[in-house]
Order: sequence, then structure tokens, then C-alpha cells
Amino acid sequence: MSALKIIVVSQKGGVGKSTISANLAAWFRAEAGRSTVVLDLDPHGSSSTWIRDARPIGVDAIHQPVEEVGARRWLLSARAHLRRATEHYDVVVVDLTWTISMDSEFLLGFDLVLVPSGISEIEVQASMDFIEKNRWVFESLRTVPPTLVICPSRVRQDQMLDHAFNGKNFPVRFVLSPPVYDDPNIRDLFRKDYLISRPGPVGHNFRQFAEAILQAAHIHMSNYKDLPTTMEGRRALDNHNTLLTRHMAQRSRGVGGLPSSPAFLGKVASPEADNPMPNANPVRRTVNSEMGDTPLPLPSARPKSDVKSMGGDRRPPPRTPAFLKLLGGFDKKP
Repeated sequence: MSALKIIVVSQKGGVGKSTISANLAAWFRAEAGRSTVVLDLDPHGSSSTWIRDARPIGVDAIHQPVEEVGARRWLLSARAHLRRATEHYDVVVVDLTWTISMDSEFLLGFDLVLVPSGISEIEVQASMDFIEKNRWVFESLRTVPPTLVICPSRVRQDQMLDHAFNGKNFPVRFVLSPPVYDDPNIRDLFRKDYLISRPGPVGHNFRQFAEAILQAAHIHMSNYKDLPTTMEGRRALDNHNTLLTRHMAQRSRGVGGLPSSPAFLGKVASPEADNPMPNANPVRRTVNSEMGDTPLPLPSARPKSDVKSMGGDRRPPPRTPAFLKLLGGFDKKP
């Protein structure tokens, strides 16, 4: 079984990246029952420090900053750390502060890319710049691209009534998670406990956020069967020069393209055309956001992938990651 791989990444500090990383991992372990690790690639090591010193709940933390010089060497080292972590856990949450020296091809190895952002014009613009620079990753046609999730973070509840995400045209399609509200009690929990253990609105708000991230993972995996994935495409991405790979990926998507608006977690943003699972069964829980309490669908059983009898375009059968079975029983990793 394959692990669910989530990266929480931002090129700007002070947006709650480490808070989300540590507490999302705690939710997957304590409430979803999955073996979980935080792979902290940030030099400061805030999320791994939080987990090591806080009340033990079974979450593991690995602080492994990558100090290789050069984008390609950094990529190979970071991939090696990620591969080792996925061999032993059901869920891997990576905490990373992005710099220009890093290779954006690393993002292709994840199911979800979470970008925490404040909601002021300056902070939203910084998030848009990061997405634009790595746009080719989310539009890749040669492999299954990760799902981009924008996470409003450290915001007040009244700020969400008229936030800067409204009216913005982002360069790629994304989903907008429920916000993680700012609260003085969050700072008091650092290295002591987790948000999910708090009664009242603080714990309730973060549970809604974490459940929405799980829904985004389900939707991402349900789209596997509809995307062109070939082993040849994977080898090309792994072995070719990174700049050439990026150039070819940009060429493959063509010139132009329409800017994208968010799909909200908590309510389907558009009708059947934007719903990848019109016939799926309803989920047992609803995900609450500023757009209301609306149940999101879970993916139905996927049919076996077609294999052309005359050769060519042979696709391997789709794999079923462990986290897709969170609602049912299956053998857990030790």
C-alpha cells in the first residue's frame, strides 16, 4: 500500500506552516488512526520540535534539513528522504520553506501541495507568485500532477467575509480549504499539546480543516483514472535535465489558457462539469466552510484500467493507497 504524501510549503514565513504540519499529522494519527510522520525539511525544525516535546500521541518526527548545493543535488537528496519515510508510514506530512535554490520537480512526488497564506493583498500575491513560478508542476501532462490546496491561515473570522481570494484569478486550478483561524491559545500549545485536544472553537475549527484535507485527498485519487499516466513519462521526468523537462512540460500544455478560480472544500464550486464523481456515494460527514455545510462525495470503486490489445499506451492498474480505506477496516502498518 502506498502512503498519502502531503507537503505544506510556503516561501514566506509567519503563515502558520509549522502549526498546520504538526497538527495535521496529529489529526491523522489520533482521529484517523493512521501511522503518521512529519518529515521536517525546514532548517528551523519548528514542526518536529513541536511533536517531539508535546504530549505523546504516537506521531513520529524526523528533522532532516537538506543542505546540498545545487537544485539537482538537493532534489535527489530530498527525494531519498521522502522515499524512506513512505516505506514505513501511512501518511507523510512534509514541512518545507521554499527557496529559489530548490527544484520544483520535488513537488511532483506528492498527492497534495498545501500552501498556507494570509488573506491580505500582499500575502495572497506572494502565494500567487510561488504558484506561478511552479505552475508547470500542477499542469503536467506526463504524470499525475498534485492537487494544489490554498489554506487561509492565521486569519480572524470576520476577515473571511471579504477576503482577497475573491475576485483573484490564479494561474492554475486549486481548491480552497476552510480557514485556520488565529487564536492566542494556539501559541500556548507549542511543544505542549495539539489543537485537536482543545475544546471549543479552536479544536472544532481545526478538525473541520483536517477533514477537508482528507476530502481533497479522496478527490485527488479519484481523478487518477482520468489522467494520462505512463511509465515512459515518469522516466523522462526522472532522468532528463530539469530545465529541459520543465520547458517541455510548459510546451506540452500549449500557449494561453484560462486563469482558474477556486473549488471550495465544503461546497462543489460548479455543476457536473467540475464534479469528477457525479455518481459517487455521499460522504458521511460534511465539511463546513464559509460557503455552508455541504457533503462532499467520496470516490466509488474504480474500474480496472483499460489496456489496449495492440500495444502502446499500456497503463498499469491503478493502485489503492492506504488512506483511501480510512472509512473501512484494513491492516495497519506497525
